[in-house]
Amino acid sequence: MAFMQPLLYFIFELYGIGATSSAISGVIISLVPVAVILLSATFLKEKPTIRQIICSVISLAAVVTISVLSNDGKQSNIIGILLLLGAVVCAAFFNILSRSESAKFTPFERTYMMFLVGSVGFNVIAVATLRGQVLNELAHASAAPEFWLAIAYLAIASSIIAFMLYNYATTKISAVRASSYSNLITVVSVLAGIFIMNEQLSLPQIICCVLIIAGVWGVNKQ
Repeated sequence: MAFMQPLLYFIFELYGIGATSSAISGVIISLVPVAVILLSATFLKEKPTIRQIICSVISLAAVVTISVLSNDGKQSNIIGILLLLGAVVCAAFFNILSRSESAKFTPFERTYMMFLVGSVGFNVIAVATLRGQVLNELAHASAAPEFWLAIAYLAIASSIIAFMLYNYATTKISAVRASSYSNLITVVSVLAGIFIMNEQLSLPQIICCVLIIAGVWGVNKQ
């Protein structure tokens, strides 16, 4: 589970996004809940209802629409697409493994192992990639206050706390229901663009955001 997320997933995602357009990357990453539905039925025997499938498709269509509307026009290559598909597979298996291991390990134990493996793995990669320049690069970055603010947010809020909550969620609800919330990332991104980047909210974006929220609600409705 820890190798799937965060180690392999972030490697595939970061390099994949760098080699594809924003539209293609958004569309492919949005396939994670669909992949979870397929794997959940196969490995966990948690078969989704017809309503959950329909609502997942609605959310997926809305995410795809927003991704296409915000396309940056960048050219995509097949390697980037394959890397993003690898990220989708890793994310889907992480969801399945987090759910299956919830019976044996607490959310804290699963989250701890995730970031232990991630910390060791990414530091080894950094040392191998930078070839002796790790300390110099770290010292240079540490001189900027923005670096510590970014580290605090990314490491504590959006990583440790976020995954702790997610691992707790997979203890209580099915992998299909838990993964459906990933579509809300698009809604949060749109809102962040409005309130932080002063971007304009268009009517299509409003409609798509409403459809995403409605789809997530439909998947989780008892």
